[in-house]
Amino acid sequence: MLTDVVALNSWNLPVGLPADISSMIMKVDLSSLSQCITWDGVGSPISKTFSKSFYSNLDDIGWAKFIWHKGSALRYASYTWMAMHRKLKIADLLILKGIPVSSSCSFCVSNWESHSHLYFECDFTFRTLTALLPSLGIFYLRPNLHQVYDFLSNIRHFSSFDSHFCYLTISVIVYWIWRERNGRKFSSLRKNQSEMMAVIIQAIRAKVIKWKHYDTLKVNFKEILD
Repeated sequence: MLTDVVALNSWNLPVGLPADISSMIMKVDLSSLSQCITWDGVGSPISKTFSKSFYSNLDDIGWAKFIWHKGSALRYASYTWMAMHRKLKIADLLILKGIPVSSSCSFCVSNWESHSHLYFECDFTFRTLTALLPSLGIFYLRPNLHQVYDFLSNIRHFSSFDSHFCYLTISVIVYWIWRERNGRKFSSLRKNQSEMMAVIIQAIRAKVIKWKHYDTLKVNFKEILD
């Protein structure tokens, strides 16, 4: 193994190695290499170890765990990641760039469309959210997306499976709200509240039906899984 012949960024060759081979290896000066892959001595390396080292110079984003977790789905997580970064092409941002679009929300029509309004100041989207996750109805003021994730992560009686289910559910809601918004704005297609919830529930069930603790999840999330 590499750990047997490399120590402190230099060669540590065995005494019995033939001289000609040792000479060839020693010509490679490990300390002079500006960029290289080093071996940390882990007997059973995994991709997570490599990724953690490779991205160690980047800032840690605390809320990333709400989106990229064991139960995440790439399609839903990608849109939620953009929503958290305020990168969806929503009316207020397009108008700031000089692009002429309607500024009104496609759901309630009466308010200015923005990331915070769409997720979840809008009456329509907030009703959808709380119908699926009733515990979020406790908010006195409408929460934004980050506050929703933060609230769910602090429910003490939730297991890790419960939390991952909630995080996935939020991502699915974010995605289908965005799909519905685009359908209303560009295709004159619209679903009512019940139809929206049915689509979201179907998408969630399709993802979690094979989860190990699926039956246990039904206790806390009967609105979705029953």
